[in-house]
Amino acid sequence: MNRHINHPIMRRTPLLYLPALCLFSFLIGHPSAAQPPDLSYLMTETRPSCADVDFNSKRLIPEYYERGQLDSVEVVLDYWQYHCGAIPQIQQTRMLLGIVRGDLTEDEIQLFTPVRQFRGWPHGPYGPYWQHIILYTPYYEDGMGRAREYREFLTELAENQAGRKDVPKFERYLAWHIAGETDSLYSAFRREEFPDSPLQTEYLEELEEIRRQGAFHAGIFAGIWMPTDSLEILGNHPEIGVLFGGQWSGFFFDLYTSFRFLKSANEYLYNDDDSTYVTDNYFSFGIGTDFGYRLLKARNHEFQLLGGIGYENFTVVPYDDDTETDAVIAGALNLSLGFNFRLYLKGDSYLGLRYRYNVLNYNSHGGSSLSGNAITVGMVYGWADNSMKRYRLQSLGVGLR
Repeated sequence: MNRHINHPIMRRTPLLYLPALCLFSFLIGHPSAAQPPDLSYLMTETRPSCADVDFNSKRLIPEYYERGQLDSVEVVLDYWQYHCGAIPQIQQTRMLLGIVRGDLTEDEIQLFTPVRQFRGWPHGPYGPYWQHIILYTPYYEDGMGRAREYREFLTELAENQAGRKDVPKFERYLAWHIAGETDSLYSAFRREEFPDSPLQTEYLEELEEIRRQGAFHAGIFAGIWMPTDSLEILGNHPEIGVLFGGQWSGFFFDLYTSFRFLKSANEYLYNDDDSTYVTDNYFSFGIGTDFGYRLLKARNHEFQLLGGIGYENFTVVPYDDDTETDAVIAGALNLSLGFNFRLYLKGDSYLGLRYRYNVLNYNSHGGSSLSGNAITVGMVYGWADNSMKRYRLQSLGVGLR
């Protein structure tokens, strides 16, 4: 049996307002809408957070150091590390403290290295310290000034230790590194000035590992194509082109396309089907790939040997729009040997010398002899790219190569 509910609200409320009414009733009844009771009188137990300890440690350590209370500095460092983890500022301070006292140990050196700084500290680059900075906005706002003051304290302390004549050379380099002069330490490692240092060994191993990673490269080139033997009838021609490829662990490959232009130096005969053409027309297009290996690498240059395979052709008779006559094309397989020489510029760009000896086999089908090979010589402007590799190498003081 159907029943009609004649409630006043249902009778006076349009259906359009029902969703809003339901939402209002839900919010009134939802627990989050009510003010929670005041429990502050129960919150009697406190535990210092990393942000609090960090903020205060950066005040206490400079004060204790100025008073000459180095043992107190060590106690604060231990407490700071307990709450915040082995963050870089703590390890830098420990190293400088060891240099000041003259008792810096190999274990302390190994705790702070360019390699470990890049790879990250426990629980991320800055441990729980970074999480507190992100989550605790008041500390972020107030702590930046304290952080700058502490950075200035460390820099001044490091510069003072680096200038001491009685400090061993290796420790002076470490002090300059903490002061911000990272190139000094990195350059010394690359010159292998400290063969007995595990830190240098680790640095060089990491550097070599990163360099073995691949990178994309691209470039443009321009030069001259010089035929030999009977192919000299065509004369020399300018060549331009583009290339792109990759490189890894000393190996590389290039994919390229090239164009050559200008008229032939002499007229030549070319037979195609039942037709014979006497022409000086010449326009060439080529594609191919090169594979090679880097034989020599120095500070800012390298030498590569290569071999390649490709295809090239030149236009004997161009397409005729009026008569709709197809173009006549002479083509040949191209096997090449050669070398690249690269001089790296600032950043990841380079200038290069490109040399190829091309073994060709053009056939004029009974016309002028086109037997012979060709030499191509040109300049290349290129650049390499691998964003992660570049970032990692820059963190160790070198460029992408």
